Amino acid sequence: MSNINGRILEISSDDNSKLAGRSRIKLILHTIYPDDSHETNSNGIHWVRKYTEANLVSVQGMPIAVSFADDEKSIPLGHGNIEFRKENGKVTPVFEGSETVGHIESASIQTLSIDGVEQTVLVGDGVLYNQRYPNFVDYCKEAILLGSLKASIEICGTDENDGNIIYDGERTDAFRIPMVYDYSGIAILGVKEADENCYVIEVNEKISDEDKKEVNPIMHEDVIKALISDTIREALCRNEEYESKMSELNAQLDTMKSECAAKDAQIAELNAQIEASKKDAESCAADLEKCNSELNEIKKTNALNALNDALAKFSEDEQKVAEVEINAYKENPLEGNLDVINTKILAGIGEAKMKADEEAKIAAETNAAKDDSLDIFGAVGTDPNGADESIF
Repeated sequence: MSNINGRILEISSDDNSKLAGRSRIKLILHTIYPDDSHETNSNGIHWVRKYTEANLVSVQGMPIAVSFADDEKSIPLGHGNIEFRKENGKVTPVFEGSETVGHIESASIQTLSIDGVEQTVLVGDGVLYNQRYPNFVDYCKEAILLGSLKASIEICGTDENDGNIIYDGERTDAFRIPMVYDYSGIAILGVKEADENCYVIEVNEKISDEDKKEVNPIMHEDVIKALISDTIREALCRNEEYESKMSELNAQLDTMKSECAAKDAQIAELNAQIEASKKDAESCAADLEKCNSELNEIKKTNALNALNDALAKFSEDEQKVAEVEINAYKENPLEGNLDVINTKILAGIGEAKMKADEEAKIAAETNAAKDDSLDIFGAVGTDPNGADESIF
């Protein structure tokens, strides 16, 4: 089973999920082991589901704490200096040098897929105070992206038990089951955790019941130096990771720029070809229009010549019968029809001839009738020499 205690799952950057001045945070408080197993974290603690559920109410409202390594209050260090104070025979832990940067609102037992393995864990949901610790919240967001941010749960005994944690069964350093306790806080870590699980602080274990001596737990100078050295190393490693990622992103950006430049060049070339094609098309269209105009003029000339040739065989009087059609043809030769003109002229000629023949026939008949009425005697005889013969 993977060690995932104290892993911070997410810090919300969704504006809709924020309360004023607060950023939501979700983190794994600790693993819950099967009852029949003997698994523990590296500190020898075996968390049991029924005891976790029994003490779950104490999670609500517990502080999220940080001991800062820098004046800008951005890089977390550890839990802070732990001082144990005795009052009325009761030992009370005091975390000096740490600051409350948020709090846990609720917690629940969940089964999550961690590194491909289904595990039962206690998950806390809370908030960070982003208006008061903006640098720290930004640091957490960046650290989560790199997968390097951890936390450490803190538990202590209840007042009813004089601040002592009650364990189920035998308690040893290698194996112990917390049974009655309070969740008192969780610290965001910037140094390497004591074990892969992110260690759990059992504050009442710092002083045994037998040892009633005054305790001065101020951190030793060597410990402080070691923590600072670890913090510096962490920061340097993180900086190297940032630089590596930045170098990779810059390389990707350069590649994208080169690809964009190549595509821009292709687009510019295609646009130039399109413009040239447009100009060629416009030139072709102008040439076509000119050719069509010249062709129409030739067709008009040929049509007028054909009209003149067709009319040449008719007299002006004969043409008058189709004068309207002839004029219309001359106005628009391309739509004119010579057959119509020719047919109408021939029809006019035929009609005139028939009329003339009719008139000639009538005239002939009239003349014949007139001659018959004047020669009442008729011709009796004629002298071959031209002398009339007397009928008497």
